Amino acid sequence: KFHDTVMNGAELIKPGDQIISCSFSATVCSALIQASAAGRSFAALIVDEQSQAQGLKYGEMMASALQAGGVGCDLVAEDRLDSIQGVSLGLVGADSVLSDGSLINGYPSLQLARTCFERQIPFYCLCESHKLASSYPPLPLEEGFDLIPATYVTAVVTEKGIISFP
Repeated sequence: KFHDTVMNGAELIKPGDQIISCSFSATVCSALIQASAAGRSFAALIVDEQSQAQGLKYGEMMASALQAGGVGCDLVAEDRLDSIQGVSLGLVGADSVLSDGSLINGYPSLQLARTCFERQIPFYCLCESHKLASSYPPLPLEEGFDLIPATYVTAVVTEKGIISFP
């Protein structure tokens, strides 16, 4: 399942793309590494969150994993997100995908999704199908997590392909 999800995610990435992501997702990292290994040249930007939930800097973890996999990337401070230019694709993982297509993912996913939506930049979630949930989560969410409305999400990519929600 993981391999197929990674391969489907890598197919989203086209030569010349500027990808933006945040939080940490092994699936997103693997898809970017796979796309790079397939010879697609692209730029990767990772949002460096300023709040440190549980003392961890997930943006830095993601950037380190990408660099270890041979993918060059730049960290962008969360408060500079509005000034980013040239982004062609937003790509995040998910802790859960709700039945209406909303996502639960690490902070600052909501801010990133909203920015992509406002700029009409496609925003995809990449995760395995076992993360598709049938019910709503208990609210409030745990600290460090965001609820991203389905209206901000272009589609969810799993090992089964692309899933769009109404």
